[in-house]
Formats: sequence, structure tokens, C-alpha cells
Amino acid sequence: MKKTLLLMLAFVTCFAGAKADELTVADGTDTNVYLPIYGSYFDTEGTLGQVIYPASDLADMAGTEISKVQFYSKTTFPAKLAGCVLQISLKEVEEEIFEYPEGTYSYQPISDMTICGTYTVVGGETGLTFELETPFAYSGDKNLAIEVKVITKSSWNSIDFYGVNQETNHHTGLSVYSSQKRVQDFLPKATFEYTGEVLEYAAKVTPTELDFGKVLVDASATLNVTVQNKGANAFTPTLSGLAAPFSTTWTSAEIAAGETAEIPVTFEPTADGAFTGTLTITCGEAGSFEVALAGIAKIPGSEIIVCDGTNTSSYVPVYGMYYDTNGCQVQFIYPAEMLTELVGRQITSVKFYPESTVKINGGQLQLSVKETEQSVFERETAIAKPNEVTEMTAVATIVPVGTDTELVFEFNEPFTYTGGNLAFETLVLAKSSYVSGLKFYGENQSTDCAFYYGNSSSNGLAQFLPKAYFESTAAPVPETEFFINFTAQQDNGTIEVTLADGTPVVSQETKVPAGEPVTVKATANDGYVITTFEVTAGGEPLELDIENGANGAPLRATGPKQETHTFVMPEKEVAINVTFEVKTAINDINANSVKSVRYVNMQGIESATPFDGINIVVTEMNDGSKAITKEVK
Repeated sequence: MKKTLLLMLAFVTCFAGAKADELTVADGTDTNVYLPIYGSYFDTEGTLGQVIYPASDLADMAGTEISKVQFYSKTTFPAKLAGCVLQISLKEVEEEIFEYPEGTYSYQPISDMTICGTYTVVGGETGLTFELETPFAYSGDKNLAIEVKVITKSSWNSIDFYGVNQETNHHTGLSVYSSQKRVQDFLPKATFEYTGEVLEYAAKVTPTELDFGKVLVDASATLNVTVQNKGANAFTPTLSGLAAPFSTTWTSAEIAAGETAEIPVTFEPTADGAFTGTLTITCGEAGSFEVALAGIAKIPGSEIIVCDGTNTSSYVPVYGMYYDTNGCQVQFIYPAEMLTELVGRQITSVKFYPESTVKINGGQLQLSVKETEQSVFERETAIAKPNEVTEMTAVATIVPVGTDTELVFEFNEPFTYTGGNLAFETLVLAKSSYVSGLKFYGENQSTDCAFYYGNSSSNGLAQFLPKAYFESTAAPVPETEFFINFTAQQDNGTIEVTLADGTPVVSQETKVPAGEPVTVKATANDGYVITTFEVTAGGEPLELDIENGANGAPLRATGPKQETHTFVMPEKEVAINVTFEVKTAINDINANSVKSVRYVNMQGIESATPFDGINIVVTEMNDGSKAITKEVK
């Protein structure tokens, strides 16, 4: 039986002045975490295995030439394998996985692959190292398929590989198991040696995300970011963007060509909650790189256990109908009084406790949640369906691997709990290859009721509550919002206030969050000027960088000209005051009595706006009278 490897390589180009480098993917050498891949290379010419590596895993090799591919074996190859000749072929492909065509029991292999080299087993090796006789140009635009094929048989039996993504209770190897009617999705560990162009400035920053996990308040955790100089010239990284509770002790230092540096980043929270941040690493002409930061701070009360039923002498375990059938579900409702410590917090995960190892290997379970006024399940008759909770929100999905002794659902998004009864539903999204059920520890179980509405053989309705462990974090504090008040908005001028996205702000109707950019535009009508333009926060004036003059300066704009200013909304209520006055030397004339204002320069030319230099200002009133003044601009 053949075994299928899922590998990915890509297209590469040749460069003058090239530099050799290497990349290791699917590192599964830790056998406590990863199971070895079983390769069924029998003593038969033509036996082969294929694997597809995703382009995302091989991004560093894009645009290079692959010269060597090495796989890693489970054990040392015995002498009886000597003389076996294996051939390696590569190809860039669109495919991501191997699939069965409908109604068949064998996968569709990749065809028309490029033969790149061979390897002859000598015995005693701990891996397969293929020196490619013809380097493979990898573009990086597609996934990379690799095939290893027996072209000369020997007296050997099989080869094992280390890798990742194995399914634990199956022969996960190079063959497709027709009895399961599906293809294993695995990736053996591999190291690629490749050659690419030597750039004057080039850098690599790994990882691109640092997740510190859960850290107690006032404790700390430190992770490193590696900066590698892959260019021909040295550069000195500079850091920016770090803010508490994230920090670093890094002191800028030059990184020579081919060298690396470790930048420590520390997460040291002083308050409960989930925190995120971004570290920007600028490597001169080699470019800038962003590293996403995340951590959760925990305090006493952020973790609680309800319905502690580990004492089987006192509690009867719940039997959950998780058979190998899609759509099986279980619902249960925790009363609000059990969850008082979680009120106002965000639930980030829930753990349940099965009676024994979860054997539904490969099955997929979904957890949904909802706050509800419903407290129990009821039904009108013994055979009627009970009043299940509807319109629940799916928060997590897990795939048991066959050795789990707990079911831990890490929420995709935190669920904010406000204090009601809390309903949960566990639903089988995908069946497994093992027909099995689950038994939970908890309290208030009925011994003959398996499902939340009871077995078909029982007319009773079980009201059960499994033991559960809740983890939570403080809910984020909502942004403080303040009103903006307008004053002096009259017929002789207008005030418009908008947010950064153009949303208009209406006085006493629109709340504006602190930190929001706010733009104020004051426009004076013809014949009027803006004599004051003030923005105050909590009675204190804000310093505005106004082009036409300092705050309160007279005659700073004339209609229909405008004065505009953008400021960041402070954590106080804001008042905007703009004063419009008639532009005339007769200050006691009511602005509403002005009909028009004309400007005449020394050459006798008229204009509705002032000229540079000396102006004769003619103000005509509605009653026909005129006021003539002189103004220098």
C-alpha cells in the first residue's frame, strides 16, 4: 500500500553572486509532541510517496534555487537497506492537499514532476539527504510537491520520518488507507538548502507574532525576536511602538552581514485583562518589520470551577451522546448564582472533565453559548422534544486527538458575561472514525439519561451540570465619550464640526470618544470677521495651532473665508466658541444692518475682499447710509 507525503516546494531562479542558505520546516523532532511518519517503501520498484508543502511555509525560498532536500528518519537505517535507490522529483502545484475523487479509494497523485536527483541508502544514516543533480528553481508563487520513489529495490522493509500534523491513533505514513476512505494530511520535517541573490541590504525578523499566554498580574514573561542580517552590509536595528505592559531591555547594536541578534520583549502586566501591541523593528535600508504582541493578565477570581464532581462516590458522571454521527448535541444551563465571580468579565475558555480518555479521535466538536432566562429543560409530554435553547453563539471548535483527558474549548472571541443563566451546547460538526461516547463528571445527573432530553428508552428529562473550569479576563473599559458644545453660531457665520471619517458632530447629540480627531471649521459671512476662535476642555483652553493668528486675535478671517483647526478630543467635555463681528470702524452698528462691504485700492479698483496694502472700506447699510474707513492689510 502506498503512503502519501504532503510536501510543498516552489519555483526558484538563478542569480549571479548567489549565497547559500537553508530552511527547516515541519520540525517534529520532539517525539513527545509529534509522532513519526511511517513510510511504506516496500521492496518493490515503483513504490512512492508524495507530499505537498504550502507556499506560506517556504516564503524564504521564493526566487531561489533549491540544491538539497533532507528528510529525518525515526531510527538509524539498518544495513539491509543498503543499495536501495530513491529518486526525488519536485513540482510547483496549485493543489494544497490530496483528495479522493468521488467513488474511489485512491488519491490522485501529482503528475509530470521534474526529476532532480537520487539517493542510495548505505545503512547507518539517520535521514535521507538528496543532493539535487539539477537545482530546482522555486518561484514561491505556488505550493511545492515532492515525490520520493523507489527505482532500485533492496532487502529493506520501511522508513520512518519525523514531522507534524499527524493523527495519533492511525498509521500516519506515506500510504492512503482505503479502509478509512480518506487521505492523511501530514508534513514530514524537511531541510532545504537553497541559493539566492546576495542583496546589499536584507533582513529577516522572526517570529512575526509573540503570544505570551497567561501571566499573573505583577509577574512577567520574556520572549525573543530574532533579527537576521541576510544582506552584504551591516545595519543597526531601531525599535518603536512598544508600550506598557510590553517592554524591552534591547540596546541598539550593529548586526554584521550574516549575523543575528536576539531582542528580548517582556510582558509585565499590572492590571487584569487581555493586552495587545505592536513592535516595529526598523533595520535601516533593509526595511521595517512589525511583530504583533499579545498577552493575558490573570488575577485571583479570573479562574473558577463549578460543579466539582471529581468525587465519583458522590456524583454520577454524565454520559454525552457523542457518537460517530454528525449533529449530535448536548445542552446544559448553569444558573447565574454559580457564576457570580464572572459577572462583567470576558470568558476566554471553558474546560470539561470526561470520565476517561476522549476516544473520538479526529471528530470535531463545537461549543456554543448564550445567556438566557431559561433555567431548566421542560417538555409538554414524555415524548415531546424539550424546550432547547436556540440562537446560540458558536465560540470554539476542537478536534480531540485520542489521548485527551480533558476537553478544553479556547474561545475564538471572548464572551462577555453580564450575569444571567448561562447555556452551553456541544455539537458534533464532523464524525470521527471511532464510535464512542463521552462521560462527564458533574452534579445533578440522572443515571439513565444520556442526552439532555433523555434516552429514547427513558421518559424522563435529565437536568445535569458537568463540572466546568472557566477562565476569564477583565472586560475592556469602554472608551469615555464626551459632548461637544457649540456657541456663537449665528446668521453672520457658521460652525461645522466633523470626526476623522467625516461624520458630523451635532451639539449635545453626538458623543465623541477621547482621542478621536475632531475638525472645527468656522466660516464668516460677507462683511464679517472672526474675532475669537476658542476651544476649551473642562473650562481650560486648548492650544490651537491656528494659521491666521493666536487665540482671540481680531480680524483673523473675513467672509466668506474660513478658519479650520483639527485637534484630538481630550478626556473632558469640549466647548467651541467662535465670535463673528461686522468688519467696520463703526463698532456699535448692528451687524444685521449691514448690506454690503466693498474694498477699494489706491488705483480705484473695487473688490469684495481686501487688497494687499491700503484699502478704503465702504460699508453700506440697509437704510442706505454708508461708512467709509481706511484699512491696511
